[in-house]
Amino acid sequence: MGQFGEMLYGPDGRPITEAEFERMKNDIAAYWVGYDARDRTEVSTIWTGVSDQHPPRIFETVVYDRNRQVHRETYMTRAQAVDGHRRLVQEYLG
Repeated sequence: MGQFGEMLYGPDGRPITEAEFERMKNDIAAYWVGYDARDRTEVSTIWTGVSDQHPPRIFETVVYDRNRQVHRETYMTRAQAVDGHRRLVQEYLG
């Protein structure tokens, strides 16, 4: 379990231990889904591995404009995260 009672999940959605989580969060291939930027707008999508929801939402995309968060979405799977990232890149960066 996470620090606040959340469950920990690997990028494939299966529950994992804290030791596995610590190892995986340093694996850039597991962690990073996408990053795009133009001017001062950024779209960043990552695997968080932490969720208190069911089904778990373990990926998130955050859009920043001038270092201020302006939009956030969460996803259950890497495929959804990739699709969401592409959609938000199109919406915010054109």
